[in-house]
Amino acid sequence: MSRLTDTLRHVVISPELLGILVVFSCFYFAPSAFDFPTKHLGEGIGFGLGAAGIASGCLAFCYQEGAAILEPSGTGRVLLDWPGYFMLKNRVIAAMCWCVFGVGGALAATWLVASGVGANIGAALLVASLLASVVSLASIALARLRIREILQANS
Repeated sequence: MSRLTDTLRHVVISPELLGILVVFSCFYFAPSAFDFPTKHLGEGIGFGLGAAGIASGCLAFCYQEGAAILEPSGTGRVLLDWPGYFMLKNRVIAAMCWCVFGVGGALAATWLVASGVGANIGAALLVASLLASVVSLASIALARLRIREILQANS
């Protein structure tokens, strides 16, 4: 039951989802705030593909740092015996899933604007996707730093 609760916490109660909800709330109450990204997305697909590239970079960073967290070496091997290790694993997997959402969302936003289906909603999706990727990157980076601090203090 603890594993299910932890997994739901990483998906439902997460800073990534909070960021997405804030972006779409802003879109709902002030759609004119997304005129700037809409204008740049409408000029060509380069802006949207660049955003997808940023989200892809976040995914690559999360993969690299997540692998370092989940496959520690040296004194960090103590983590493998820790009873809460599954929480680290869930956090890394959730972060990578949010980054994949970021890449897919950025590409979908680019398509929405380029095809003329929904320019403003595409801009909101682009901003939300990038925010989710960046917040995931930050959470993994902070986890890695905190783990390093704890291991140095206990060695």
